[in-house]
Amino acid sequence: MKKDLVKFLVLTCVLTTMTVSTALANVTQSVSYQQQSDQISQQNEMLRQQNEYLMQQTEILKQQSDALKQSQAYNQGYMEGQGYNQRRNHSQLYTGLGLGYVMGQFCFPHYGCGYGWGRRCCH
Repeated sequence: MKKDLVKFLVLTCVLTTMTVSTALANVTQSVSYQQQSDQISQQNEMLRQQNEYLMQQTEILKQQSDALKQSQAYNQGYMEGQGYNQRRNHSQLYTGLGLGYVMGQFCFPHYGCGYGWGRRCCH
């Protein structure tokens, strides 16, 4: 009977040790899973924040691109307008010079043709 009691106590001790060991392993594994879950949640939050930041940067770049396009269109229009004004100003200048020459030839007496100032040429 002592032998059976010792066997029973040894068997109980072994079973208890195995049960406690399994329970601790399960707790450890559960803690490990919880830590991994927390890390994944933190990574997801960081990625969400990065995505939000990138969306803001994309919007800023879009606005800057639109502003640049408007500025380029304005500058191109301004330069074309300046070129038109310069061509128009030159054409007015040449028209004025030509008109002055024609009027000087046909409408007014000619001075300074070799006879001195104030004298009419032989035309």
